[in-house]
Amino acid sequence: MNPAADGYVLTADDNIAHAEATLAYRISDPVGYTFNFVNASNAVQSALDDALLFTAAHYKVDDILRRDRLGFREAVRKRVTELVEQRNLGIIVEQCTVDSIPPRQLRDAFNEVLKAEVNRNIALNDARTIANQVTNKASADAQGRVNLAESERVQLVNEISGRAKQFSDLLPKYRDNPQLFVQQRLTETLGRVLTNVQDKILVPESADGQTLELRYLFNRELPKPTTETPK
Repeated sequence: MNPAADGYVLTADDNIAHAEATLAYRISDPVGYTFNFVNASNAVQSALDDALLFTAAHYKVDDILRRDRLGFREAVRKRVTELVEQRNLGIIVEQCTVDSIPPRQLRDAFNEVLKAEVNRNIALNDARTIANQVTNKASADAQGRVNLAESERVQLVNEISGRAKQFSDLLPKYRDNPQLFVQQRLTETLGRVLTNVQDKILVPESADGQTLELRYLFNRELPKPTTETPK
C-alpha cells in the first residue's frame, strides 16, 4: 500500500489511517448485474469504499490499527453487504479483507505506542502475579494464625475446665476438715518444690496453738561420682 496514492480514512477520534479493502463476491443475478449498471464493478467498488469510510468513522484509530482489527474488518463486511442489498447490485459477498496502517509520518510514533503498551501489559501481568503470591501467602499465614489461636483457645478452655473440676472435687474435702486439708496440700506442695531434700518431716500445730514447725534434712555430702577403673 502506498499511502500517497491509496488514500486515507478519518476515524471516530479525529485521526487519520490508511486502509485498503478487498472484496470477494459471487454474481447471483447476472442479468441485473450486467444491464442495470453502466459499470457494475465500479458500483461494487463504490459500495466497498462507502462501507470502509462509514465504518472507519465509527472506530478509533487504535482499534483499527491494533486493538480490534478483526472487529473492524467484520464491521466493514457487514456494512458492504447491507449496501449491496440496498442497491440491488446482484451479487453475494463471500469474503472481505481489510489492511490498515498508520500514516507514514506517524509510523514511528505508533510503533513506540505499541511497544509501550506491550511493556505496560508485561508490567501489569508481573504485578498481578506478585500480588497473587503475596495475597496467597498472607491468606495462608492468616489461616495458620487462626488455627493456632483456635488450638490455644481449646487448650486453655480444657485447662481451665480441668482446674474447675479439680476445685469442685476438692471443695467437699476442704469443707469436711479445713485444717487437715491445708496440711495435706502444704505437704504435697513442699514435696514437689523441695525435690532434693533427703527427708521431709512435718510437725503439725500442737493443741496449745504453737507455731507450725517444719523440719528438713538435707544431704550432708554430695554423692561421690563413680569412676571407672582403668583397664
